[in-house]
Order: sequence, then structure tokens, then C-alpha cells
Amino acid sequence: MSARLLRLSSRLAVLSLLIPLAGCGRDEVKVEFMEGCVQGGVSKSICKCIFGKIEPDLRQMHAGQRVEGLGQRMTQATAACLRE
Repeated sequence: MSARLLRLSSRLAVLSLLIPLAGCGRDEVKVEFMEGCVQGGVSKSICKCIFGKIEPDLRQMHAGQRVEGLGQRMTQATAACLRE
């Protein structure tokens, strides 16, 4: 796995853990992920792709449930989106 992919997936893993648990009438899960992802230097199209692949896990985490293996799934989603 390339160093770029590892750095990117590490950043995204950290960002996903920072999703706030409070909502304001908008899709906080998606908005926070997309903002963090794009601010991390990833293109919007790649961020959308990654979010689409790990959305159920992010929503589960947002609901306060424990999500096993999110980092690994995020790495796999990132790799798949970079290949598309």
C-alpha cells in the first residue's frame, strides 16, 4: 500500500472520529465527513465516493454505536475510490 494511501486513510479515520453527535436539521454525518475530507486535501469527488462506501459505518458511529474495523474499511474504500 502506498504511503499516500496510508496518510490519506489515516487522516480520514481521524476525521471520521470527530463527527459531532448533535444535529441541526441537516445531514451532519455527511456534511462533517465531506468538510473534513475536503479540508484534508482530498478532492470532493473522491470524498463522495469514500462516503458512499462507508456511510452505514459512519451513521452507526454517529448514533453512538461501536464500529469495529472502520479504519480498515476506510482504507479499502479510499483505495477503491482512487482506482475508479
